Amino acid sequence: MPDGTHDRVLDLLAGIRSGDIQGRAIDKGTRRRCVEYMTLEGAATAEIAKALDVSDRTVRRDLEIIRVQRTLECDPQLTGEIAGELLVETRASMSRLKRIARDPQTPPGVKVEAERSSVQILDQTIERLQRLGFVATAPVQVEASVSHTLDDSQAVLAQIQELKRLASLAAGEEREALDAMARSLQRSLPSGDGKGGEV
Repeated sequence: MPDGTHDRVLDLLAGIRSGDIQGRAIDKGTRRRCVEYMTLEGAATAEIAKALDVSDRTVRRDLEIIRVQRTLECDPQLTGEIAGELLVETRASMSRLKRIARDPQTPPGVKVEAERSSVQILDQTIERLQRLGFVATAPVQVEASVSHTLDDSQAVLAQIQELKRLASLAAGEEREALDAMARSLQRSLPSGDGKGGEV
């Protein structure tokens, strides 16, 4: 909610509480801004309804409309903005914790906890950035040794399934190699058993 809107909502709610403004007299858009603000402040549906002189059902409907209006779509730019904000907040938190740790008046135990928390925050931030795709993860090395007898189709099929499973856990070149091995085994099956061909 923009600062200007925030101030107007506060003035409006003050007027409603003082009795200078009737809750039922405000338009729907303004009422929903009041509902949103009061919800963010922790007010219950019944409290909001009473303050704005509307029914609980009206407040619940306003909240549903607000949720729909705030629906997010997958946007790479938004992901980048959120990641950037996360990094800024992380650095600010770490800076505050380090100031606490450096303060001569800080008890030794608190200093240790501040340093530990600083490292923990950084570690959690790195994990989140990895999940968002902004920090590379360590490659997973997948190794598989496959041997088979051509006349044992069931064993070959079992090996193909295992290769598929390993491929689903791998990524990049490892996954492509495992897929290629599975396809090669599939082609080695006797064509007469009805199971040959591509995977």
